[in-house]
Amino acid sequence: MSERPQWLRASGRAVVGLAITVAAVGAVVAVGTITLPAISRGAVAMTVDTSQGAGRDLSCAGPFMELGVDPSRPGASMPTGAAELSIAGEPGESRTLTTEAGDNAATVVTAASADELLAAAQVQRIDTESLAGIAASACGEPANEQWLVGGDTRLGTSTTLTVGNPGDVAATVRISLFDEAGPVDEVQSAGVLVPAGSQRTVSLNGYAPDRAQLAARVLSTGAAVTATLGVAQTRDITPVGVDTVMAQFSPSQMLAFPGVTRTSDDAQTATDAHDMDEFPVTVRVLAPGATDGTVEIRAVDADGSSTVVGQTTLTAGVVSETVIEHWDAAFGGLVVTADVPVIGGVRGTAVVGRAHDLVWFSPAGVINAGETIAVPIVDAPGVSMTLLNTGTTEAEVAVSRQPDAGLLGLAKPTLVRVPAGAAIEVPVERGRALTLVSDAPIHASVTMVEGPGIAAYAIEPPRERAGTLTVYPR
Repeated sequence: MSERPQWLRASGRAVVGLAITVAAVGAVVAVGTITLPAISRGAVAMTVDTSQGAGRDLSCAGPFMELGVDPSRPGASMPTGAAELSIAGEPGESRTLTTEAGDNAATVVTAASADELLAAAQVQRIDTESLAGIAASACGEPANEQWLVGGDTRLGTSTTLTVGNPGDVAATVRISLFDEAGPVDEVQSAGVLVPAGSQRTVSLNGYAPDRAQLAARVLSTGAAVTATLGVAQTRDITPVGVDTVMAQFSPSQMLAFPGVTRTSDDAQTATDAHDMDEFPVTVRVLAPGATDGTVEIRAVDADGSSTVVGQTTLTAGVVSETVIEHWDAAFGGLVVTADVPVIGGVRGTAVVGRAHDLVWFSPAGVINAGETIAVPIVDAPGVSMTLLNTGTTEAEVAVSRQPDAGLLGLAKPTLVRVPAGAAIEVPVERGRALTLVSDAPIHASVTMVEGPGIAAYAIEPPRERAGTLTVYPR
């Protein structure tokens, strides 16, 4: 009697175990086929207002730098004389950068707030045994990438590159050069370490000797930097011209050059004397990308009419130069248009007898409609401002003089009408800063001519910066 219940109990346990196994397998299959609700946690993000407490540095080129003037330190650059600084707006503070020789050189002007109007420019008259002429430039904001077009390294011309680091950390700067044959071999490119609060000057004649057409790309890591070219020319042993070349920040399919000037005291007109013109207006263009292109160069005057003065085909990476054989005194600027992004520069001159000076015009950035801009005017004879309208409608520009006390209490503005496609020269008072605001996009530059001396600088609006930054802490 006892064996049957044991058998039944064993069979029951087997059945129960089999049922549990079947149920478990079914559960596994169900988990694999049924979509369960997902549990996720999104990334935590915080938005930071970067404009709060942010200032803006403007770094100036400082005195014209010359290499090799001290026999005991042949590789050190030495400042020649002093540059005169003009400021538009209310600076927060000023400080100086030092050279590798320990001299104080460039001036850095800081705005208390990034939103405040501030601009600065400098001018220097140079007359030494090895240098002669006028050099001028606007003070610029540091950048991690910039381009410079101007100068050459042929016999009689010295071209230097000065890099300033107003930041708090060192900058490693890579210099890439381009000439009439294309990119200069990487072995001849330069890498320069620029400590915080200092500037360094290198000779491009050493990196790329005997080049007729020169352009440079400056790329920095670490701190952002400013860069300028110093160009000095001699004829035999007589100095005949100096200039400081400003940087441009990105290639564009349209370059505007207000105020381009070529003056001469010869008896013939510019249109008749081009065959004998030793120093013609010259346009230099580089397409830094990988695509070839074409360029058209138009000279514009005060009534909005334009004259095509040059057309050329570009090979990517090769510096091209166009000589403008017929320069009319009525021309007030040049507009370069291309079907690929380009950078460029224009060389002008002033000639009196056997004395002459050179100037490299950099393209002027666009001042957007409704944007108020501070305009520094250097204290130099023969100074004027040129407004260039590349648009298709007339621009009305309000120009106000800044009183000595600052931007408060500006005088009643003078309204200047700039026809579509025109370049208008605006008389200014030397050393007296201005503000301008236009109802249409406009370009502006300042030019000064004093006998055989000439210099110019473009007016650049403040560079756009992000107002907010999104931070992901995890």
